[in-house]
Amino acid sequence: MRAMKRRLWPDFPLVWQAALVVLPVVVLSGVALYYLREDKASVEQEARTRAAELAPELAQRLGEHAAEFFKAPMGGSIQDGRITAPVDYPRVPEPPGQLTPDDVSMNALWDSMLSRAEGPIPPNFVQWCINFSRTDAHTA
Repeated sequence: MRAMKRRLWPDFPLVWQAALVVLPVVVLSGVALYYLREDKASVEQEARTRAAELAPELAQRLGEHAAEFFKAPMGGSIQDGRITAPVDYPRVPEPPGQLTPDDVSMNALWDSMLSRAEGPIPPNFVQWCINFSRTDAHTA
């Protein structure tokens, strides 16, 4: 009998081909992740160093602006819980003192237009709206 030769490479060509393709991908991925981590650490360290250099100057500028702001007179006084100078805004909105006849007629026109809009919309309702928009009632 012949001496059997022992094969170093088994008869699995697909397995070997897959291993030879996947192995470099895994090695390159590992190297890329290592250098990515190193790069992240160096960028973070550079940002900390730069922030440490810029922070005192920024704090000084901010302090100067705050000092100027608080040095300027505010120009107001409060008496009995109300602002007296400058004049305080009214607490509740107040309507104008008198309604003019034009205001009354425009209000009547608006009411009549709204009463016509109840239920099915009449064909000339759009024209009424256009006429109302041309009056001065909506700008008062």
